Amino acid sequence: MKQVNESLHINLNNHCNNNCIFCMENNLQNLPIFTKEKLYALLKRGRAKTDEVLFTGPEPTSNDFIFDYIRFAKNIGYKKIRLVTNGRRLAYLKYAETLLCSGVNEISVSLHGQNAKIHDALTRTPGSFKQTIQGCKNLEKLIHKKRFKWYINITLTKINSPQLVGLLKTVSSFKHIEGIVINAVIPQGRGQIFFNSLVPNYTNLAGTFRAAIAELELNYKYRKLKQPSITLLGIPFCLLRGYEEYVKNYEPILMNSGKV
Repeated sequence: MKQVNESLHINLNNHCNNNCIFCMENNLQNLPIFTKEKLYALLKRGRAKTDEVLFTGPEPTSNDFIFDYIRFAKNIGYKKIRLVTNGRRLAYLKYAETLLCSGVNEISVSLHGQNAKIHDALTRTPGSFKQTIQGCKNLEKLIHKKRFKWYINITLTKINSPQLVGLLKTVSSFKHIEGIVINAVIPQGRGQIFFNSLVPNYTNLAGTFRAAIAELELNYKYRKLKQPSITLLGIPFCLLRGYEEYVKNYEPILMNSGKV
């Protein structure tokens, strides 16, 4: 079995410009934000153990110094500099371009609905769908100017899983995405608070996934486009016999709380 490299995970914020009903990181809202000196020290210590860093949230693009941190990570030798974002600030083309010029070479954008009705209901933020979609469109424009990979992250819940086929069709409209990562909702944080409204029956969810994948494969074959990788996290292998190639484990994390 191929060993998966550890990745340094750094939370850049204790707040977010969305208010997702399933957020598992709402417990971070009362934590202090790292000072620049502290964060630089974490990056230095982490670099001795890995050359991959992931800037995550709550929403990392809300941190005023994110460009500085990305440039610093690049300058001290991190090869893979990743960012997980809700994509709303990427709706501003200049911001998205500056982010990429700073050194980010892998971006994951969270999209949870095929339309504003579903996505905005899950984020509990009117207008978030419109901005996230525009952010994705801007990444499609910039892929021709900068070398980077970008992905779509989907959190599957009882609310959006019945429309998974439609959501994947929306995602497939972006021709240059490297992959789609589908996460079954984790019952932690708000996911636990709203458990009954959010957590679907896993057997039903597995069936929905199989049907959606079959539909997506036909869509890409018909359009003669290269299909992005598809990764499913959080559903047991035993429920997806014949589809095991899509099911992955969560990656090893070197740091997620300020300790390296």
